[in-house]
Amino acid sequence: MECSLWHFNIIPSTATLRDLLENPAVATRWAGHSDRPAFKRAREVLHEFFSRGGSVLDVGAHTGGFLDTLDSNWRKTALEPMRCASEQRRDEIEMLSGFLEEKDIGLGKYEVVTAFDVFEHLADPDLACGRIARALRPGGLLVIETGNSSALSARILGGAWYYMNFLEHFQAFNIKALSHLFGRYDLEVIRWGKVFQTTVSPAVRVRTAFSLAAFLTITAGGRTGRLWRSLNRTLRPDSAAAPPSSIALDQDHIFVVARKASQQ
Repeated sequence: MECSLWHFNIIPSTATLRDLLENPAVATRWAGHSDRPAFKRAREVLHEFFSRGGSVLDVGAHTGGFLDTLDSNWRKTALEPMRCASEQRRDEIEMLSGFLEEKDIGLGKYEVVTAFDVFEHLADPDLACGRIARALRPGGLLVIETGNSSALSARILGGAWYYMNFLEHFQAFNIKALSHLFGRYDLEVIRWGKVFQTTVSPAVRVRTAFSLAAFLTITAGGRTGRLWRSLNRTLRPDSAAAPPSSIALDQDHIFVVARKASQQ
């Protein structure tokens, strides 16, 4: 499958997105402050390029979990559309509320902009990238992690890939699509790699493999979900009949570092 970008043609209104993000089930997914693998990868990049620190903006920061892992050499700003998170004032972090596409985040203000599991939520990636590029100083870095539409699981399952079955996910990129998007705003991809989003136990891997095998068998390779939905209604009446995650079995995310041109 050679598609560079998967996306939905119909995006909910901003008001609907706000209601969705304030749903406790969605907000709870990002409530933890654990040191995620993406945070560790990003810190290594920041230390390599800006060992003395600088100004950093974390987009989709929730309550600032990543920024909490940075030392005091960094001037920290968080942008978060969930009001329940952005309204938590922090002395060491400047908290901004709103969606990236609608927020003026400044001009040449940051050495680094980070966005972990954010690009799939963007209603307008072009507008968002334009804002990021303007906010970065020459030579600054954009560091992101997002789902990979070229992952094996995505190519096998197509529209049945779990990643495109979250109501708040509107886009799925691969490195080709991201390079094209970033290039329009003088952002050059200088590093990228396929990654696991999280670390899981062997037992979780086994359960995931069993669930995916059952899903592929019951749905004829993901082409029809009627029987799968029927079984879910019977066995798990209070749960959605979404396709099972492949997150424990496949490097279905990409970690990408892009640098803004030094001369404008």
